Formats: sequence, C-alpha cells, structure tokens
Amino acid sequence: MATTATILTLLVVTFFANHTALSAFWRFDDGWLLDYASRFSPSDYFLVPAITRGYSFNNLTPFNPLIYDLNLWLFGVSPRGFYLQHLTVMAGCGIATFLLLRFWLDLRFALSGALLFLLGAPSLIVSQQLMVGHYIAGLMFSILAVHFYVRSLERASWRLALTATLCYMLASVCKEIYVPLPIILLFINKATPNRRLMHAAPMFTWTLCYTLWRFLVLGSLIGGYDASPHGHSWSDKLLEFIAIPQLLFGTTPLNIAVMAIVVALVGYTLYRKRLNLPLTMVTGAAVLLPMVPLLGFPGITRPDRYLFLPWWLISIITAIALANLPAWRYPYRRGISLLLLLSVAVHAHQVRDSVQPRLDGFDTVYRLFTSPAPNTVFFSNNKNAYHQDTVLNGIRNALNKVDGAGLQRVGILTQRDYLPSLKNTDYSMVEYDQSCNCIREIDARITANGTAEQAWQPAILVVTLSPPYPPLFEHANGVIEAISTKGKNLYLTGWTELPPEDIEQQFLFVTPYRPEQTQLSSFKTDTHTQHRQRYRFDLRLKYPDEATAQYSQSRLCLLTRSMLTPVRLIQSTRQDGCGGFLRSH
Repeated sequence: MATTATILTLLVVTFFANHTALSAFWRFDDGWLLDYASRFSPSDYFLVPAITRGYSFNNLTPFNPLIYDLNLWLFGVSPRGFYLQHLTVMAGCGIATFLLLRFWLDLRFALSGALLFLLGAPSLIVSQQLMVGHYIAGLMFSILAVHFYVRSLERASWRLALTATLCYMLASVCKEIYVPLPIILLFINKATPNRRLMHAAPMFTWTLCYTLWRFLVLGSLIGGYDASPHGHSWSDKLLEFIAIPQLLFGTTPLNIAVMAIVVALVGYTLYRKRLNLPLTMVTGAAVLLPMVPLLGFPGITRPDRYLFLPWWLISIITAIALANLPAWRYPYRRGISLLLLLSVAVHAHQVRDSVQPRLDGFDTVYRLFTSPAPNTVFFSNNKNAYHQDTVLNGIRNALNKVDGAGLQRVGILTQRDYLPSLKNTDYSMVEYDQSCNCIREIDARITANGTAEQAWQPAILVVTLSPPYPPLFEHANGVIEAISTKGKNLYLTGWTELPPEDIEQQFLFVTPYRPEQTQLSSFKTDTHTQHRQRYRFDLRLKYPDEATAQYSQSRLCLLTRSMLTPVRLIQSTRQDGCGGFLRSH
C-alpha cells in the first residue's frame, strides 16, 4: 500500500512540477525530427544505414525518431500528446529510481532520492524539450535493466536476466551514454562474481553487436558533435568541468552550503565504508568520461541534457548517504532531506524561468510555421540558415505528409541588407520580436544601416554543417565539376541554378573536419531561362595539413540552400560518395 501511494506521489510530482509543458508548442529541433519521422519508417532508420546516417552522422540513436514516429501515430502533429508521453516517461524514470533504491534503502530515503532527481534543474529543463526524449527513455530502460538484473541474481532466473538484456538493448539505441551499463553491473554486491558475469553475458554480447552495428553504419567507434579543435585549452575545459556543481545546485550562499552538505554526506559515507566504492568509482567514470568531449564545444554551460545522467547519479548517491547517517533520536535526517529538496527545487525553477523567454520564442515562431502563411519570408537573426530551414520548414513538411495540409514553403532570410530586394514583390516579410513575443511585419525599404537601398548581388555564405543533422535530400539544380587538393587546400568548382527572384544562396559542407579558412567567388552567368538563373562558384577550403585535406576530399558532400529553395545536394561528376544523402522515398 505504501509503495503504491509513493508511486502515485511521484507521478503527481512529475506532472505538477512540469505542468507548463502540457501547454507548450513545438520547440528546438522538433520540426526537423517530425519531418524525418514522417518520411521514414522504423525499418528504414533502424536497418538502412544511409537513412540511419541521415538522422545523425556521429551518433547511433534511432530510438529518438521512433519516439516521434509512435507519437505521430498516436496523436498526429499535436504537441500536447507528445508532451503527455514525454512527462509520462519522466515519471517512469522517477518511479523506476524509487523501486531500484528500495533494494537497499528504507522507503523514505528511496523516495527522497527519486524526488531529488525529479526536482533537479536537469530534469525540469529536459521536461520542456521533446527532442531529448531519448535521454529520458534511455535512463528509464537502464534503470529497469539494473532492476531486472538484480532480481535475476536474487532468484537465479535466466528469464529475468534476458529481460534485463532487452531493457539494456533499448537503452543503448536511445543514447550511447547508456552502453557501458554491463560493466557497472559486475560490481553490484549481489550473488557471486561468477553468477554476476554469467547473467551479464547476454548484455556483453549485445554490446559487441551494437559496436559492430555502429561501425558499419557510421564508420567509427566513438561519437561526438565535432572532431576538430575549437581553440579551447585544457585549462578552459577543466574550469568548465569544475563549474558543473554550480550549474546543478546554484551559486547563492545557501546553494553553496547545500553543495557542501552533499559533499560532507558522501565523504562521511565513504569514511564509514557504507558505500560500494568500486561500484561508485566505475559508475562515476562511465557517467563522467563521455562528458569530456563535450567540454569547450558544444560546451557544458547550463544544466540541460548533458547533466541529466550525472544528476541522476548524484541523486542516488545522496539518498544512499542520507540513509547511512546515524539514526539519532531527533529526525535530523528528515530535515536535511527537506533542505536539499527545497534548495534544489528553487534553483531548478529559477533556471527554468531564465530560459522561459527562449521557450516562448520557439512557441511563437513555430506557430507561424504551422499556419498557412502564403508568400511569406521570415527574417531570422539566427545566421545558421541551414538549421532554421530544416527545422522550421520541417514542421510544414510533416504537416503536409501526415495531415495533407498543402502548405507552401516559407522563405527564410538571414541577411537584413537583402530585404530591400523584396520590396516590389508579393512576399510578406516578417520577423520575431522578443519584446512582445510576437511576429511582426518588416518594412523592406529600411536597410540595416539606414542607407539607400542596395540591389542584391550573388553571395554565398560558407558554414560547416552542424547538428541537428539533415534528412536525406533531393539533388540540387547544379553540379560540382571539379574537386581536387593541393597541399593543405581543397578546391571545388561548379555551378548552381536558382529562381530569378531567389536570393541569399548558401553552401553547406558535410565534412569530417572544419576548415581553418574558406574562400569563395561567385558570379551570375548569361545562362538562364524564364524560371532559372545560373551562378558559377569557386570554393577553397584550407585545412591544418595535407592529409586532412585529402581525407576531407573523400568524405565531403556539398549542399546548397537559398531563401526560397530548400537544402539540396549538389551532384558531383568526380565522386558519388554522397549518394547516401539522397531521398529514397
């Protein structure tokens, strides 16, 4: 009865702490993920390497599009149902945490650990972001895998061991941070070492299969957003790592005092040898080491998804430390628990309030892109036009695919000086205004610097493709005629075609390493038709060394987009290694 009441409490706390998510709209990369899920079936992104890579070049996480796929099937393109499922899985994490802690702790301390996890800043942040649902699902499956594994040891049950393996398989395809789990299980003080190894053997078998699968799909054994340096020294990364506790607990005197209490609790528990030190060290290494490549770029600067799993581990260890304090006459342990929960919850709400304007901005912009908005051009201050294009117009693609909405593409412009070129057209020009959290019209006759209007000239912005990764593409109107290397330089020449009224062409490079320098020239040719105008381009990419330039030549794919034209792949007459990007549906 007490366990049932506790489970209901955790469910209520999850939805009460995150109830604002139920009124949220689409945010962050949702548009692109919906586009991807609506294009392909689970058999595509689980079994077809080209489509799997279309979701991510560096991470093997096909469960995330599966979440969107299932929600599309259940709820259609309706965010409320998505958030309902999202919070239900978050509650499942809290409940699974409680049940796991009950193996070793009294009910009240198991509840404290689960509540501490649910009320922390990382949990409240990821609860507002559908795109990180695979982090939450992966944690829930991992906790269930540990639960069934421990039960299998207690009951000498191979059925439970195989159930644990199934949960582990699901966790691993959610996110790679959960792959090291079998190593951790060997250090749990249950049964004999031989039995622990035997019951974990099916998991290790899957680990080998997963590693092979990853290598065959992605061509690498480890992942990450970018393999190239970004000018961040190890001292800068160390300072960023040291700052993580402040991100989790806050920086006020009370927050610092709470951090000191947690450190003292853990230190005391280790001193009294009430904590499984080998298990703690191995788990800590498995959780923290994958964070090292994230330091510097993209950086760990807020308590978001990167700190979700570390926060869970801190919550678990803190609950164990509280339970192992001496049980004196006065209920001081209850007082410490309440202090920790209140401090953590207040800090978490402050963090969420600080990011709320950004969340509101996503809600407003996505509402524009889910409305009819005929002949509309959206001006964005975000210069990563590729991201804006695939994400924001992605939601329109999903609506057209799932609901047959028949929405035309919204143009996206990132250079304000090009706006005057549109003043005599039929396009309605709008932008997001943060001061009113609204979409307002733009007077195209006013340039950024207030000078006379300028005629648009062919210009190409050079960027390196970064997450979120693209769906598979169609061929662009154009071709790479020559691609070659000379020393540290990689050269590409060719041509593209755009509609006469289109502007702001942009090249996007899918490349294993970011070039140190880029140089380009582009000019309009005399070749044109009523609906197309041709532009030639000459691109030079400079890399750190000759070997990197040659390797990039073999792996580079060139895409293009413009204000009115979606991202498309430019064909090459010299290589066909980019064929995996092409749409097969």
